[in-house]
Amino acid sequence: LFVLNATIPTSDSEYLTALQNNFGSFAQQVMNEYPVSNYNGDYRVALARAIGDSGLVCGTHDTARRLANAGVKVFMYNFNVAWAIDPTQLLASHASEISHVFGDPWMPDANSQKVSDAMNAFWAHFAQTGDPNYSGAPATWPGFSPDAQDNDQRLQLDPSWQVVSDFRKAECQFWRNYYDASFAGTLDAGTSEGGAGEGGSATDAAGDAATGHD
Repeated sequence: LFVLNATIPTSDSEYLTALQNNFGSFAQQVMNEYPVSNYNGDYRVALARAIGDSGLVCGTHDTARRLANAGVKVFMYNFNVAWAIDPTQLLASHASEISHVFGDPWMPDANSQKVSDAMNAFWAHFAQTGDPNYSGAPATWPGFSPDAQDNDQRLQLDPSWQVVSDFRKAECQFWRNYYDASFAGTLDAGTSEGGAGEGGSATDAAGDAATGHD
């Protein structure tokens, strides 16, 4: 979704130019964190991951960490049901979960409807009690509470209902350092902090969001 109408790079130089258009002088460090070799040589996937992580994915993660550190209950999720509007292009992209939350997904199959029904109940119980977990739920939704090693958990919203650990941990550490340096006015475009980028699946476009309740 983040590069749906973008010109897709076909070389490292074009990839760097695309990153410069988004991140200016910090582009080389982003390229180091998201080398196309981590994405089977697919520049579209690499660019989408870098742009998506920089804003929605890791920005949400950073906000969730700050809320959790302040004592707020937080529950993170990945939504992983392809958007029926155009599943091959949109996959499971930003905002595709909204109709599932309200129990009315677009053109659902049986599994998609089951996910929607459970999500609707999770959200309703969260709004009522501050905790999404309810009797008869298909999974226990763990609270988001990073430990001393910055390990965390979230629930994947799809028919498997897996608990996901440390989602994009290295990448979000990279962006967290970038956010902090930007806010402090100490960003050095020649210095890269954080872990090395990790490989990912070309079909991994799960939405990332957090819910908090005080």
